[in-house]
Amino acid sequence: MRRFLITAALCLCAAPAAAQETTPAQTPAQPATQDAKQAERDRKEREKQEAKAVKEKAKQDATAAKEAERKATEDAKATKTQPTGEKVGMAGNAEQALTQLDRELNDAAVRADRALFERTAADGYVFVNPGGGLVERGQQDDGVKFESLEADDVRVRVHGDTAVLTGRAAVKGRLGGGQDISGQYRYMRVFVRQQGQWRLAAMSAVPIQQGPAQQPAQQPPAEKKP
Repeated sequence: MRRFLITAALCLCAAPAAAQETTPAQTPAQPATQDAKQAERDRKEREKQEAKAVKEKAKQDATAAKEAERKATEDAKATKTQPTGEKVGMAGNAEQALTQLDRELNDAAVRADRALFERTAADGYVFVNPGGGLVERGQQDDGVKFESLEADDVRVRVHGDTAVLTGRAAVKGRLGGGQDISGQYRYMRVFVRQQGQWRLAAMSAVPIQQGPAQQPAQQPPAEKKP
């Protein structure tokens, strides 16, 4: 019994000593834990700032792309509503502008593209066709189909806000009914300047009549020999 009491007393004395020995070992772990938490907070803050920067850049890129698209649309609209010749005519030589516009109209006629004509023709446009018929804007034409249209001898005469262009054209083509209209033509286009832009007001075309073929000179009759 005495031995048991002595042993119990020794155990009770050893327990506080063991607790004192383990407590200092746990203390250094606390600063390491705090450093890890701070590092985690710093990492999250960096990720937050990086995500914010990426979002801001994406917003700026979207704004720039939208602005570029808007400008491209405006440029395309301006090009569509204003033929090439008009731009030159507003700031440069009217003769060069109208010669260029005449060439563009002829090329568009061969392609059967009426878009340029519709943008250029004035509201009261009239056309006197080779047969003497009068065709106003919006009326059905004869359905001419051009294979080729080569113009030369183009001349422009400017009278204030009115200009008269004349030229000669070698035409290959047919009417809608199949009638061949190939040949040489003299044509005239009348332009008027409205709000700084040249508009096609009238046009006429007449075939160039070929003169009769010259007959070979007759030889005098040979003298009869006696």
